[in-house]
Amino acid sequence: MAIALSPENRTFVKRVGFDTFSNKDATDFALTLKSKHKDYKFGRGSRTFLCGTDQNDYSTIALEWLLEELVDDNDEIVCLRVIDKDSKMATIDSSTQEKLYRLEADKLLQTIISKNDEDKALSIVLEFCVGKVHDTFQRMINLYEPIMLIVGTRGRSLGGFQGLLPGSVSKYCLQHSPVPVIVVRPNEKRERKKRKRQDNPARRTYMDIMSKTPQLSTIDMMHSNSSHSRLSADTTPSTTPAPRESATSISEASTSLASKKNNKDSTGDYAQSLSEKVSGLEITCKAESLDT
Repeated sequence: MAIALSPENRTFVKRVGFDTFSNKDATDFALTLKSKHKDYKFGRGSRTFLCGTDQNDYSTIALEWLLEELVDDNDEIVCLRVIDKDSKMATIDSSTQEKLYRLEADKLLQTIISKNDEDKALSIVLEFCVGKVHDTFQRMINLYEPIMLIVGTRGRSLGGFQGLLPGSVSKYCLQHSPVPVIVVRPNEKRERKKRKRQDNPARRTYMDIMSKTPQLSTIDMMHSNSSHSRLSADTTPSTTPAPRESATSISEASTSLASKKNNKDSTGDYAQSLSEKVSGLEITCKAESLDT
């Protein structure tokens, strides 16, 4: 089915797409629609972003934020719309399914193109799938290898993971996505949380924190380094060798003791203590088994 572009979207041209509606052996239905800006050129600097979309307002906000803040000329956006197999829409007969899916996919692609207010030269891919949401997200990440995944969330007043609804797609992506994930909250909720933080009397600004933090002056730092150097010098073990006179005196005392021992008869026991001070050092020499 051809995509009827509105007059304001004539800068985008249709690209080849495919679907599995005619494949009776396919376990899940899938429809891929592609469109690109007339000035789009794929190059080394081109990036791919994956964005989760559905019929909720918060997913539209995430798409708008992506188009305004992240993408640039020659980037590609892959928008993923997943219909759960257990939903009411997936349980109707096949012929009606195909018509509804194609109609919704065409309308969704037009909506995505119309959000490109700045007329950026983009490539837009819409993956319209029926299956398990979590498995489909993982499959598309492996297929397109995006640098980032962007999803919206209804969110709650709590922060972090607590602010994400149990079983939500955004929470699953944060926990299991192999690529970085950005969760976009609705603008009014972000502004409300920002005003709440700013109105908090216990909140301190960065400048307030810095003004109350003691700062070391350059002179104090130099004085501290100088004191540390003197302390290191005073506590360093001395390796200065002993005076030569001390070594000579010790050698002479040892020689004299050995001479006395040799001049005595080897029988009997003899004990003698020799105490001398050599250069301020007291040396005790004991000779045993010497006969008087």
